[in-house]
Amino acid sequence: MTLAILLVLMICFLPLFSYGAGKTGIKKRRFTLYVREQAAYTRPTGGGTFATLLVTFNNGTTGTEIGELEDATLKATCKKNEEIPLNDGTKKALDFIGNIEAKHVNITQANITEIAATYDNKDIDVMMHDESNDQCLIVLNFTAHFDEEWLSGGVSSQLFNGEKYVSAKSDFRDFFDVAPTS
Repeated sequence: MTLAILLVLMICFLPLFSYGAGKTGIKKRRFTLYVREQAAYTRPTGGGTFATLLVTFNNGTTGTEIGELEDATLKATCKKNEEIPLNDGTKKALDFIGNIEAKHVNITQANITEIAATYDNKDIDVMMHDESNDQCLIVLNFTAHFDEEWLSGGVSSQLFNGEKYVSAKSDFRDFFDVAPTS
């Protein structure tokens, strides 16, 4: 009898704990993550140009994404680095330090292999698409570092981060609304 109850419980509840790649099972996701080797960038002006930009994040093939970012883990900052005093007593920033960090979750073996070979410790662009609000944050041309974290009983993840010194904040990031594709 006890074995039968255990078997019924396993059949009913085991699917709730299964691991799969993609969006399924991630309760706290917010952004879809796209990565590419550093390339020329033009801000999209409509749905068609966003679709074209999306293609550049997959080497000419549309629809592939690297993974998902866990909600509340994305932190992108751009702060003044060095400043000089002006004659009127104010200070002007000479340059800025852009910094990004986030937790890439629900990774697959294929993603890990591609990230290690193609993107880790290299100059890349990343695009994070907030599907809830249909907005994108793109961080341009920075050296990325992907740190792996394997959790027993948890969802495997990669913490990625990078920083870049820039003369203007717009040289580090762009934030825009995604226009409808129709």
